[in-house]
Amino acid sequence: MGCRRTDCISRPLSNLFEKLGSLVGSYPFYFFVIPILITASLSGGFIFLKDREDNDLERQFTPKKGPSKATRAFVRENFPYNASMFSEDRLYDKGNFASLIVVSNNSDNILKSPALEDIVRLNEKILNITVDNRKLGFSEVCAKAHEKCVSNVILEIIGYNETSRTSITYPEHRHESNLVFLGSALGGVLTDASSNIQAAQAVKLCYYLNNQENAAEISKLWLKRFKALLSDEMDRKHIDVSYYTSKSKQEEIDSHTVDGFPLFLITYACAISFSVLSCLR
Repeated sequence: MGCRRTDCISRPLSNLFEKLGSLVGSYPFYFFVIPILITASLSGGFIFLKDREDNDLERQFTPKKGPSKATRAFVRENFPYNASMFSEDRLYDKGNFASLIVVSNNSDNILKSPALEDIVRLNEKILNITVDNRKLGFSEVCAKAHEKCVSNVILEIIGYNETSRTSITYPEHRHESNLVFLGSALGGVLTDASSNIQAAQAVKLCYYLNNQENAAEISKLWLKRFKALLSDEMDRKHIDVSYYTSKSKQEEIDSHTVDGFPLFLITYACAISFSVLSCLR
C-alpha cells in the first residue's frame, strides 16, 4: 500500500482494531476469563518480593561505576580495614551504628545531676539490650578494639563526682595517658581561662556495631531494639533525647512508601474513571 494519503498508517491500524473488537465481541467470555487467570498466575511471584527487594540506598541512587565508588575501592585496597581494631576514621562506609544527643530540660549544664544521672541510667539500659532470645548482648555485637567494645569515653571522663567534672579540659582532655578530642561528644561548651569545662548544653553518645557481613542481621535486630527503647524513653523529666541509627534513612523512605500507597490508589481510580467516562461520550 502506498503512502499517497495521510492515512497509510492509521487505516491499517483501524482495520486491525476493528477485527480485534469484532473478535472480542464474538467471544467476550474468553477475553474476560483468560486475562484474570493469567494475572492470577503471574501474581504468584509476589511471594518472592520480600526476599528479592533491594533496600540498599547506595545501589538505588548512585551509579554503579561512579567516581566515589572507584575512590573507595582505592582506599579499601591501600588502607585495609581490621575488624578486630575498630577505627571510625578507617570506615569505608557508614557501617552499623546508633547515636543519640541528649540536652538538659531544667538547666544549662548537662554535666550536673539529675540530668547526668538520667544519661548514665539510659546508657546502662542501652548496654543491656539483648537479641536472639537474650543470648547476645551489646558486648557480642559491638565493634571492638583491643578485644574491648568501643565505649563512649566521655562518660568515663565525666565520672560521677563534681570534682572530676570541673577539671575536664576542652576541646582535648588527657584520659589514661591518651589525649581525647571532646569536640564531637560535647556541645554548647563554656570554659574558663584554663580551658576547663564550666558547663555544657549537650552530650552525644555513639554505639558502633560489628560491620562484618556475618553479623549484619544481628546488628539489624539490635538497632530495632535500640529504637524501641529510645521510643519509650522520650518522656524523661530532666533530659530531652534525639536518636539516629544507620538504618534510619532507609526506614524513613520505606515508611513514606507505605504512607503514600493509599494516595496512589485514589489517583489511579480517578484516572481510570476519567478515562472510562471520556470513552463513553
